[in-house]
Amino acid sequence: MSVAMERPIGRRTHNNRAGENDRAHRRQPCDALCKIGASRSTVFGTISDASAAGAQCKIANGLMLEVGETVYFEWPDASAAFATVAWVRGNRLGLRFTQMVPDFADKLDTASLGSSTYCRTIAMQIALADSQR
Repeated sequence: MSVAMERPIGRRTHNNRAGENDRAHRRQPCDALCKIGASRSTVFGTISDASAAGAQCKIANGLMLEVGETVYFEWPDASAAFATVAWVRGNRLGLRFTQMVPDFADKLDTASLGSSTYCRTIAMQIALADSQR
């Protein structure tokens, strides 16, 4: 009698990238600005997608971060989380939060965050533009 083995959620098998159904935490696509601080630099980027466990970001400028590096990740609503760089591919990187962020969707909903978040977003866009000159 053979027993079927279940594949652990969120784990990848050899030469098989995890699909949406393989993930333990639902990812939400987005296009929101973020700031990532590390010991040697601060970079600005765009959040491509996020979940309670982590985020994928596209870095717009600055020194690229390294896998395993601990960073300070700033959400669009000005709250922050500590994370570890899980992977780097070109100007994209994956972050794994040190602690789960169950309200991540609220942090990305910039339309409902009010005028202070709008002003902060404009300030981040100006800083980003200045850093690319």
